[in-house]
Amino acid sequence: MAHVERMVWAHPEFVQLFVMDQEQVYFRVWMFHGTRLRQFAPEGREEEVWPHG
Repeated sequence: MAHVERMVWAHPEFVQLFVMDQEQVYFRVWMFHGTRLRQFAPEGREEEVWPHG
């Protein structure tokens, strides 16, 4: 994500990243907010699918 954030984009408002680690259940949506990438959705959803224990 740091590499994508450093790239020069003609229209960064159209850039979207969908990121999912192997331990996660949902893709995370990252978009530019100003000059920085920010996670927008979803957060905290693993508990619904992967309960602890």
